[in-house]
Amino acid sequence: MAYVAAVVRQFNRQLNDEMMRWIYLVVALLFCLFTLIFAIQNLEATTVSFLSFSVRMPLAVLTVVVYLLGTATGGSLLALLRRAYQGSKQP
Repeated sequence: MAYVAAVVRQFNRQLNDEMMRWIYLVVALLFCLFTLIFAIQNLEATTVSFLSFSVRMPLAVLTVVVYLLGTATGGSLLALLRRAYQGSKQP
């Protein structure tokens, strides 16, 4: 009986993993679609100034650059926190 329960749990876990993959895929595709729509609708150039540096680029490109910088920063912070957490668990 315990074997059957273990098999059922394993099947449910695999089913949940497969379902979550599809959900992640749909969310990623929707994000890409919305990003494409945003890029098409925001092609006008805008000027960005920081200190004495100034650059003129389409708003969509600027948004993608800021998004990528945020992703890199967030990923680095997540890795740092994960390493600190794992280090605190070890004696």
